[in-house]
Amino acid sequence: MYETLITHRLVIIGDGPERENLESLAANLKKKHRVVFTGTITDDKLKEYYRSCSFLVLPAVYDKKGDTEGLGVVLLEAMSYGKPVIASGVGGITDIVVNGKNGFLVPHADSIALAQAMERMAKNKRLRKNLGHTARNTVDEKFNWNRIVEELIALYHDRNG
Repeated sequence: MYETLITHRLVIIGDGPERENLESLAANLKKKHRVVFTGTITDDKLKEYYRSCSFLVLPAVYDKKGDTEGLGVVLLEAMSYGKPVIASGVGGITDIVVNGKNGFLVPHADSIALAQAMERMAKNKRLRKNLGHTARNTVDEKFNWNRIVEELIALYHDRNG
């Protein structure tokens, strides 16, 4: 039996205080050719990345005040393109990602669990396709503007009789 060759690259979009450290880490691990740092990009370029990616990873962190990711709009954006997601099971992320249904939730700050989820997703195209299909349906059913407006109108009518 032949071993499946994983041809994924890690694309880190945006900038931040850890970029320099991450670039050094990629170079030290001799993985610089597999990691792309885009810096700030245009909306059109972001859409291109969503279309071409296999899955999206959002390892949310807690800031110094103890706050974390609110809703995780980036997750909704990726899922609207039919992409499965991997994210930390914190904050509003758990309102979007259903573990094993439209993506994977991993414990906060657990780099081993994050790596395992990424490896599992990278190695299994059928899994990515199934989770991505459900991810798209999640956005269409729960986070579509028409539905949100209808629910707000119904709530308003219920309260105002």
